[in-house]
Amino acid sequence: MNPECMNCCNKEEKEKYREIVDTQHELIEHLDECIHRIASMIYYQDALKHQDYWLREMIEQGLYTPEEEEEE
Repeated sequence: MNPECMNCCNKEEKEKYREIVDTQHELIEHLDECIHRIASMIYYQDALKHQDYWLREMIEQGLYTPEEEEEE
């Protein structure tokens, strides 16, 4: 928690701030894991089926949206 916030916030505000920080921390950990997994797949030249599975997960989680090919 931000030391400057220790005396300026009431208990309710501190709890709300803590929830935001915890949520952001969990998101960062999740994104770090996603990056680590794809980097390992590339480094070790994993089979395309593993890369496809990872990509499908990222699309389902809303972390990646493939661009639609434009029709001519």
